[in-house]
Amino acid sequence: MAFSDVRDDPIPLLTAITAALVITACVLHTPKKLLSKFFHILLHYTNRVRSVDGTFTLDGPKYVWPYGNTKQQFYDAHKHSQLWSEQYGQIYRIWSGLSPEVVITTPADVAKFYSDASHHIRVFGQRAGWVFHQVLGEGIGFIDHGDWRRVRKCMDPLMANGVATKQLPQINQSAQEFVDRLGNDQVTVICAINAVMNFPLLETSRALFGDMNEVEQTELLAIGEKYMKIIRSFFADGPFCRGFRYWRPASKLRSTTREYLHRWDTFHRNLVHSRRDQPELPIMKLWKRVEEGIITRNELLQSITESTYTNIDITAHVIVTTCVLVTTDENTQKDLEIEIKSQRHDQDRYIGRTDTLLHFVLLEALRLQPAVPFTLSEAANIDKELGGFRVPQGTSVTTDTFAINVRNPFWGPDRTQYRPLRFQGLTAGELMHNLHTFGYGSRKCLGKHFAEKQLRALIMHLFHQYDVRWCNRAETTSSEFDDDRSASICVPDVKLSLTRRR
Repeated sequence: MAFSDVRDDPIPLLTAITAALVITACVLHTPKKLLSKFFHILLHYTNRVRSVDGTFTLDGPKYVWPYGNTKQQFYDAHKHSQLWSEQYGQIYRIWSGLSPEVVITTPADVAKFYSDASHHIRVFGQRAGWVFHQVLGEGIGFIDHGDWRRVRKCMDPLMANGVATKQLPQINQSAQEFVDRLGNDQVTVICAINAVMNFPLLETSRALFGDMNEVEQTELLAIGEKYMKIIRSFFADGPFCRGFRYWRPASKLRSTTREYLHRWDTFHRNLVHSRRDQPELPIMKLWKRVEEGIITRNELLQSITESTYTNIDITAHVIVTTCVLVTTDENTQKDLEIEIKSQRHDQDRYIGRTDTLLHFVLLEALRLQPAVPFTLSEAANIDKELGGFRVPQGTSVTTDTFAINVRNPFWGPDRTQYRPLRFQGLTAGELMHNLHTFGYGSRKCLGKHFAEKQLRALIMHLFHQYDVRWCNRAETTSSEFDDDRSASICVPDVKLSLTRRR
């Protein structure tokens, strides 16, 4: 971080220097509790967010040395979402490292904060360190202002709903072939997350690159494994560490990152070279923008990374939780199977519709089991009045999606229960700030339209081709799950039994 960038940090320069000196001198000999208490007092009094009338200061959980509240936010989100809301109310402050982060939990505050989302700064990307910047920092989801508008202008026409709709026949066929390979002629037990995670990657890549041969697919998957290794190492430590290692990670991780970047760049160069006679492909149109100097190669490659590799875990989570929740409700599963069977002669159109039970089971899974418990932090360029407090411009803000999707009174007294038909008759306007799915405001996920159709296609074919059962339910759920469908499901351990239909 350049010296000039210190002015963008919420901690005054003198405080930052003092904190650094204290850490250097004391960390090896000072008990963790004492360091936590010292920094909580220091940060609390140097980062106050006051109520509109000036009589109250925004409260929140105490700072915990050395990462603040970030580990609780990342790794135990379901528990702490509930706990923090009960203790501190509809708006509170947590610590992301040494930086304050305001958490909002109501649709009204979501509407106010994201009303000018196109002008926000993606704070997470700026503070995420060397590894993240190399892999994703110049992608469309993490750049701001003019850069974001410039890249988005190039990519939007290629990812629009109309373009995705034209791809429905191919999406349907790909999903059918993928699902057919999952099971044999009798009963197959699959580790759900591993079984389904490659479908969205391969299908999105096909939409961008055109049909790929076996060598290209193999390399795409191999590079993806390298990427996932880097990102999981980053989330195991990267978002939390500070100081030298934050910007200069271990040599092994640096080496792995550089190898990944080289292979990803080479992969695209080879693709472009082999598709010179297919100028209509999205990758060829985007590569032309790079050659024209409209976008940079890093912006292109990292934006494609977002649309492919970054979404692997998220889309797989949605597929698995949708299947799990359907299998816990006998009536819903029966009705879904009947609906799917009735649409078997018009499947392309069916997976494009948003007024079906198929779509509703997807939305209900996204509602009850958010893939992103807290949104990545953003900062507005103007002061915002949120929850009775005046949040200064440049302050990081995140949304608690459990609060919006589950605890929100909009969803009624049965809001923790599984009832997909609650979406029947609801308008897009009603859902805009009451349901978090693919983001808020003008910066929603670029691949939203493709992702929705891919998810519906895969779920349709799973329940059309197989009798699907959740076979290790007792081992993989919270003890509260029978009474509360929003209780956490341990997704990586879910096993599904697939019995092929005759």
